[in-house]
Amino acid sequence: MDDQSILLQLLGVPPSTPSPTPEQMDAHEQFARGYQATGWRRPARKTLESVQDLLLGALGFPTDTSLSKGAELFSAAIPVVGGAKSALTGAKALTRIKNPIKAWHGTPHDYAAERLIRRADGSMEYLVGKPDVLPDVPPGATVIEDYPLGRQRLDKIGTGEGAQAKGHGLYAAEAADTGRSYRDSVGMSRGGGMREYDAELKIGGRRIEDVYSSMERAASRLPIEQAQREYDKLQILEDLGHEGDVLAVQERAKLGLYSPESLAWFEKHVAPKFTRKGRLYEVNLHVDPDELLDWDAPLSQHKRAQAFAEDLKHGRVDPGDIGGFSRDDQRHVFRSMGPMTTGKRFYSLLGADPSTSDVLRHAGIPGVKYFEGEFRSVDPDVVRKNLAAARAQLARWGTPEATRHPNAANQREMFQKRIDGLEKTLAHAEANPRTRNYVIFDENRIEIVKKFGIALALGAGLISQAEAEQLKAQGYQ
Repeated sequence: MDDQSILLQLLGVPPSTPSPTPEQMDAHEQFARGYQATGWRRPARKTLESVQDLLLGALGFPTDTSLSKGAELFSAAIPVVGGAKSALTGAKALTRIKNPIKAWHGTPHDYAAERLIRRADGSMEYLVGKPDVLPDVPPGATVIEDYPLGRQRLDKIGTGEGAQAKGHGLYAAEAADTGRSYRDSVGMSRGGGMREYDAELKIGGRRIEDVYSSMERAASRLPIEQAQREYDKLQILEDLGHEGDVLAVQERAKLGLYSPESLAWFEKHVAPKFTRKGRLYEVNLHVDPDELLDWDAPLSQHKRAQAFAEDLKHGRVDPGDIGGFSRDDQRHVFRSMGPMTTGKRFYSLLGADPSTSDVLRHAGIPGVKYFEGEFRSVDPDVVRKNLAAARAQLARWGTPEATRHPNAANQREMFQKRIDGLEKTLAHAEANPRTRNYVIFDENRIEIVKKFGIALALGAGLISQAEAEQLKAQGYQ
């Protein structure tokens, strides 16, 4: 065993570094927070520099370098729990904590699978494959981490919804409905209208609108009992068309909104064949919620942000760390800040551009959290309006003139079902508090754990490989 291998072993780094344990992840996270919150004090900095010089010399690296350069080389040589940084490319493995935030991300894209590798010269880089297909490993390279479902990437900002209204970063939502709305709003803006967008929703290659119309016509000719079973199925199709994905129907099913027979029909005959453009991803955000800047809350509720704001207010921050703000500018621009200054105002004062997110990230604030807006929430007022409309329709089908229609009884049953469902939805909306959305400034804090689309159906054996390829060729995911 050579000297370098012996030293690496003494440092606790085996030849093939295994995945870190939860305890190691927690220890690394606590260390990182302590560094971000306080920085290195001068005596500790000098001691660290001496230790690094000793280790770098033993590993064969030059020692006549600054601390920052030494740290960069040191990181390239020794994998750190939570991800090693490359001195050449800046590639970094995913940072994980024990209890990440579960969230949802909607996008028009199907992310390509990626691989983080270390080449023989010690440099690290990402290799990009295709959706659900990992790239080949080059000769002499070592795989550090695989991302079979792809990654959210900062360099791709602007190819999704593009609003960036709550900061420059990667957006995710606590509620699946919100992630769904991001996915669908992109489809709407590019589709040019609701009818064109609906055409992207298909069951077995047929537009959902056509399937619905065919079943409705057939149901109108059946006896009442048989027709009712078909109308139960139509209710599911209506919700599927409105929400745009199978997951939404399955969530509604948990509320008891569908009969067991109609739900079994949906799971067997509709869900495996449903396709659409756009993707809904389930993600883990490896951040502590308390680390995130609260958009609407005062800085007094975020110790790190408040301390950073006080440093700015008194001109104590290195201008190079905040986009060139001189110390005099800091005192002038930030003098009005106090404990009641909101996260939104703080972000705005820093400049509200992409560099602002970098400033906050380097200050130990990895992102923003904010409450879901009413325009994307389940708004009880909207549900009440729909409920009133459904009741009006039920009353219309109960008039003497309407009762003479041969399909009147079926229509009344259908609208009564609709009313029952809306009443349950309203009760659920009123009983549940608002949810959070998140903006993450560090792409290495986001882990994609699931995606909903063709790959999911294929993996579950619900469609064949040939069917999957045919659907993808048509532009569906």
